[in-house]
Amino acid sequence: MLTAAAGGQDAWEGVIGDTGERHGIFTWALLDALRKGDTNGNGEIEVTELVAHVQNVVPSLARRAAGFRGTAEVRAAFEFRRGAEGVQSARFGSRGEDFTLVRRLQ
Repeated sequence: MLTAAAGGQDAWEGVIGDTGERHGIFTWALLDALRKGDTNGNGEIEVTELVAHVQNVVPSLARRAAGFRGTAEVRAAFEFRRGAEGVQSARFGSRGEDFTLVRRLQ
């Protein structure tokens, strides 16, 4: 199981990606992992590669999105909403062995 955010965190939606498409941060990170997450270079994306990529990318995108929120009032609201849990971060739980999900996207 891979979730967009931890309990008590907001999962940001409507973020504009590099392609100009609007996705949530989690969705953007998943799509990015399908293109860039093949860390062992075998042309396939395994569960552990996808998870590692998403868990690295989501918090940095969330911090960047918070910076683009504009006014000090909006940034303060973001700081309040994220609360003790911190910036949005994907969570993962698994049982079993690693396996290939897909071939890497070009």
